[in-house]
Amino acid sequence: MPESSDLKRQGATFLSIINDLKRNRAAAAADLGVPLETVEKIIAGEAPLTEEILARATKAWPVNRRDFMIVSDDAPEGALVMRAADSEKSSRVFQRGGSDYYEYRDTAMSRVSPFRPEWILELREVDGDDPSSPEVQWNNGHFMHQFTMFVGAVNFYYLEGTERRVMKAETGDSMYITPFVPHTFATRKKDADARYGGRKGLILALTYGNKLSGDVQHELSALGGSLPSGYMLDASSREAYAASLLRQQLEAMTMTPQTLAELSGVKDAPALLAGKRLPTQDEYEALADALDVHSRDLMPPTIST
Repeated sequence: MPESSDLKRQGATFLSIINDLKRNRAAAAADLGVPLETVEKIIAGEAPLTEEILARATKAWPVNRRDFMIVSDDAPEGALVMRAADSEKSSRVFQRGGSDYYEYRDTAMSRVSPFRPEWILELREVDGDDPSSPEVQWNNGHFMHQFTMFVGAVNFYYLEGTERRVMKAETGDSMYITPFVPHTFATRKKDADARYGGRKGLILALTYGNKLSGDVQHELSALGGSLPSGYMLDASSREAYAASLLRQQLEAMTMTPQTLAELSGVKDAPALLAGKRLPTQDEYEALADALDVHSRDLMPPTIST
């Protein structure tokens, strides 16, 4: 059962919704087919919104399940700290081109912030700064803005129009890149050996969402038709939509489906990513915990036809 403070906030959210729908408490109880006392207790923060009541509300009213979800503050004191030891425990290595390419570690990351900071060690070592080097593996760009700070000798490769470019970065340098620009990083071995004791290059990448993320994407996708196709969310069904949201968060965290299944304990995560079924409420919470997001960010709206 949620904590009393969360129940009170949920009750306030419920009251706000029925006020917007021009229902008083008695009318809301009648719509939901529950005693007036039940509605009074929910609003007072003395009882939770049950699965049954949520299902009745979304059937009776033009609302989405996620509208009732409250945002939990994981930084109630105004600061969130992650120690190096905890960051190291989150270490995961990703391969590109058949060999180890990046080591990722989590950093302090709040669910109430739009920023996704990442610690990334550049495992691929190159000689020189040839932007067309066959040693590096490019991505296709991603749906995130990215600000990056460099530690050590790092090559930042990016596409400018159709031209491949490289920035030879050193400790203290930084850069910004817009969404969808193909890019990659590598350690510049000769400089790493000469100036940084042979340590591989490291980047601290701060990513944050495109202007069409979050609620705006939800609203556009709920319209149906061809409009959502340009915004990366599949609105053909609730299952497909939920899968799109989950894949988007997975990509933002650069996490594999296998890692998501392990961290969340949801062994059927691949089926959810394939849009074969909707998550249960418990699975929404577990997936959200693993991805450091709100469960409501993974919930699809009711699709209009």
